[in-house]
Amino acid sequence: MLRVAFLGGAGAIGASAIAVGGPDGWVVVDAGMTPGDGDAPPRPPRLDLLADAPVAAIVITHAHGDHCGALPLLAAQAPHAPIYASAATLRLLPLMLGDSLAHMERAHAAGGPPPYWTRRDMTRALARARPLQAGILTVVPGAPRTALRATASGHIVGALAIGVRTPWGAVVVSGDVGAPRQRTAPEPQLPPFIGAALLALEATYGDRAGADRVDEERRLAHDVAMCLARGGHALIPAFALGRAQEALCILHAAARRGDLPPGTPIYLDGLAQRIAAVYARQPDALHPALAPLVGDAAADPFRSPPTCAVRSATQRRAALAGPPAVIIAGSGMLHGGAAAAYADALLDDPRSGIFLVGHVAPASPGAALLAAAAGAGTVVWDGRMRRVRCHAARYALSAHADADALVAYARAAQVQTTALVHGDAAARAALAQRLRAAGMEVILPEDGAIWTPPSRPAAREAPRARRGAAAP
Repeated sequence: MLRVAFLGGAGAIGASAIAVGGPDGWVVVDAGMTPGDGDAPPRPPRLDLLADAPVAAIVITHAHGDHCGALPLLAAQAPHAPIYASAATLRLLPLMLGDSLAHMERAHAAGGPPPYWTRRDMTRALARARPLQAGILTVVPGAPRTALRATASGHIVGALAIGVRTPWGAVVVSGDVGAPRQRTAPEPQLPPFIGAALLALEATYGDRAGADRVDEERRLAHDVAMCLARGGHALIPAFALGRAQEALCILHAAARRGDLPPGTPIYLDGLAQRIAAVYARQPDALHPALAPLVGDAAADPFRSPPTCAVRSATQRRAALAGPPAVIIAGSGMLHGGAAAAYADALLDDPRSGIFLVGHVAPASPGAALLAAAAGAGTVVWDGRMRRVRCHAARYALSAHADADALVAYARAAQVQTTALVHGDAAARAALAQRLRAAGMEVILPEDGAIWTPPSRPAAREAPRARRGAAAP
């Protein structure tokens, strides 16, 4: 009987992992880590739930840590399972996993728990990884009754939705469904395996409508320009993978339109630089409108002026001491990293601004900064009470689909049951209400839950897939 185990990331965001059980064993889609919060260290998904059957394959939807951060741990547990991801994701994984390991090692040196996996685990896992091409039916080696099909999810560059087909039924895992009209990632495609038994659908923004992206981009460019006109610096804290490159493209477009002062430097700091370099080396994976600009000496947002790389503390200080400039740095919610250091220098500067362009958790330093700038005027920053005189704002430029787009995705999938994952209680409940009102069967699993299809009249088994055959 078909089984789906929700190993992590079901009732919250973090440690995403869903296992599809068929006659050849488990296919595990994603192996993420929780981000860690305060004194709580990151944690992996419930990999112990896989003990009753072999792991036939591992598939990673995209390179964000909440979807890939436990890959070396899972790969060590399943040493013979092939590992699949898009070609773009395979180029990004060494950077993201290496950064995750460095964070765990620093936390351990400061008295925290040891890392869950080692650099050797990471190297061994990546050596087994192979590209999964969207739109092609791929039979898992050693598991002839199990096939994979992927389509672009549009969340970030390289992101896929994954379909797993077995003789007992098919399951679709959406991964993170992208917001439309982004500048870096291609548009979301239809789900694989229309009419599957189950769709595991992310619900991050299941309770909200997205803002007009063009308006939000122009609002950001306007506020940045006003900040520069005052003689200040504009800091954009951004997640190193996805949001930083998106912000860079938005600002380059604004500069080409003349919406930013001519010659304004745009500093890119930290891991985002190396990720931007990976983007620049694979134009075929980018949004079709962006791809022709890559390599153009005047228009390439990743390598052409006014983009400037910051690679040291000395260069960081020079950027702050220099003329008005834009600075893009991580982390996106100001938990730490270069962005927190820049913010520390700008909090009391009324000429400067701090502009957040991604998800802002309610308990994050970014949320505290926005509240202080809107009224309180002070914020506890790095253990000290600080006055906030800089400007601060947030822009709806998330890479996640809003509620309307998620409903449209579920309708297009035409599945028997939809399981809502990767969202808080309010988002999942709101999206479930909309889907049920449209006549869909919806479940809200929690971590550790195992789903099996309800009893229905037997359906004719689909013909066995041929290796490399085009998907139906």
